[in-house]
Amino acid sequence: MKKTITNLVLSCLSMSVFCQSPIILTQSNFPAPTIGVPLEDVTSQVTTAPATGSNQTWDCSTLTTGISASNNFVTVSNNPYIPGAQFMLATYFKNITPQLGFYYDQYYAISSAGAYVVGIHVPAQAFGIGALTGRAADSLYVLDTFINYSTPTVRPVMTFPATDGSVWHTTNLRHMINLQLTDSAYHLNRFSIQQVFYFNRVDSVAGWGTLKLPAQAGFNNNVPVLQEMLQQYYIDSFFVGGALAPRTLTSAFGITQGQNTGAAYRMLFYRDGEFNYQMLFNFTDNTFSTPNAVLINDHLPFYTGINDLHNDRSSAVYPNPITGSHFTIRMSSQAQASTITISDLSGREIQTMTPSIYGNSLKVEMSKPLSEGMYIYTIKDAAGNTLNTGKITADK
Repeated sequence: MKKTITNLVLSCLSMSVFCQSPIILTQSNFPAPTIGVPLEDVTSQVTTAPATGSNQTWDCSTLTTGISASNNFVTVSNNPYIPGAQFMLATYFKNITPQLGFYYDQYYAISSAGAYVVGIHVPAQAFGIGALTGRAADSLYVLDTFINYSTPTVRPVMTFPATDGSVWHTTNLRHMINLQLTDSAYHLNRFSIQQVFYFNRVDSVAGWGTLKLPAQAGFNNNVPVLQEMLQQYYIDSFFVGGALAPRTLTSAFGITQGQNTGAAYRMLFYRDGEFNYQMLFNFTDNTFSTPNAVLINDHLPFYTGINDLHNDRSSAVYPNPITGSHFTIRMSSQAQASTITISDLSGREIQTMTPSIYGNSLKVEMSKPLSEGMYIYTIKDAAGNTLNTGKITADK
């Protein structure tokens, strides 16, 4: 990844501040993406890793964005080779040799159990390998391959509910890619070989708190997040006619049977309302100490008038989650509320009620129960001034 941003050395600082509780990610607030996600490369500005732990504030608000990339999600329906896929993301890369590899697309689905990769597609590709063999006519073909995971939950991106302390993993998930090799020195002409690789990944939520991002007009740049740690790798083997390829063939291409490839060590920050990470740190090794790529997601939640809804010191809701039409808001001082408005995370108003006031408590009765999910409540006085705001969760 190119590091072409202004050479400003800036670390994302971490400190502990008041916060009510970690967010909880579920199917209702981890939606399938429908558009591309713009990403900003801030790699050259970050030299240290963010701290882990509960109730953190990661202050990256002074980073300067500029160089863009994107994750281009595409909605999928009725794919006959990977049924159940809802959307896909292109393009990933998998090594065959240290110098060569193939591109593939990854297909996803989201259910009440979690968000999952449900299959991959490797389009047909061809490579000249004369630079490796010294013979210009030598080539390698990758055949068009769809791999549909027979159990759609074997490769989780995230399992629900995801919150502080959550862990999920994938262990030795098998893939087979068909290749055709032309190598005149071995008298091979479109000779069939297979790469079999086993995918392994472990994810764990290592912290939670508020991620402070560069300000954007109209958006909330103080974002409650979960901090996830990711480690993954592949185990590769090569076969000819159902048997392990001979060492003379593998060594000629600089590969060994059972080699580990594709090692990745990442720290991902997730918020509610967005499938894509809010920020990504990629590290050189499993110490998670030296970042070599850092990206910020340009998508942010709409600004609500309160920088950090989860850092609300002056009100508390119970029960939370709400399971019916009634709930209570406890204020830190004598309540002067006139109306309470419930909005969804996009800012669309759902209901407005007049609460019953009992000292510091506001008793709220809605006209109908909320659908399962997360909402914003806004408390206003008789003059229309906002007194407080916060988040509530509705459950069945």
